Amino acid sequence: MVKFNSKTIFCVFLFSLLFFLNSCKTDNRYLDRLNDTALFNEAMQQLTDIVVYDIFSPPVASRVYVYPTIAAYSIIQKKHPNKYMSLEGQLTDYIDVSDYSDPNIIPNLAALHAFLVVGKELIFSENKIDAYRENLYKELREEGLSRRELNKSIEIVYGLRNFIGNANKFSKKKIFITIKSDSEISQLTIEDDGPGFSKDILNKIGEPYIKSLRLNDGKESGLGLGIFIGKTLLEKNQAKLLFRNSITRGGAEIKIEWLNKNLADI
Repeated sequence: MVKFNSKTIFCVFLFSLLFFLNSCKTDNRYLDRLNDTALFNEAMQQLTDIVVYDIFSPPVASRVYVYPTIAAYSIIQKKHPNKYMSLEGQLTDYIDVSDYSDPNIIPNLAALHAFLVVGKELIFSENKIDAYRENLYKELREEGLSRRELNKSIEIVYGLRNFIGNANKFSKKKIFITIKSDSEISQLTIEDDGPGFSKDILNKIGEPYIKSLRLNDGKESGLGLGIFIGKTLLEKNQAKLLFRNSITRGGAEIKIEWLNKNLADI
């Protein structure tokens, strides 16, 4: 069992969310396209067309726009910290993207990818955004992007970081991380000694829009953003998640499990 306190948690998981390897070809037309704001506007228009097609109500539609935009903004902000303000501390349950310094990172491409991946999880017509994304990446390869490689381990780290951050936020004094593995599965459990999950949302955890009524003051507490992003990234990488209240610790418990054969392919 590995124990973390609030002073060490974020020193352990200092990784970036997403990155793509740059091309070593001389044809760099794709960079010009990625640096053109018209491309992001195009992706936004694609999402708009799907929102209209899926007939979302205005309150839901606004969140379909906000969540992917926050994901994209977080990556761009880290590339230009003096130009854009961090959202950490500004939004409930928001966990900031770690700093990155690799010169091969293409932040605009990573931001666009994050926008499309998160947006897909909020709509009904997932096939439409998949088709747009695959066609776009095909065009970028034709324009000189020799290889697009999404680092799966970084997605896993960011997903885990969301859950560990929430555990640290709601714990009274300690969080507990247990890692188990055998010949077939690998399992990671995150527990805290806080108030745990409220009964009114326990069966809805992972949905992007839920709010919970805090028992101590009767006020709503947003749980949608952090848990939704963490769950999305981990399930995208073939993890199975279980949310419940810990019997031994008294707070929340999140169990994350992979088949070893799937984990080896990530």
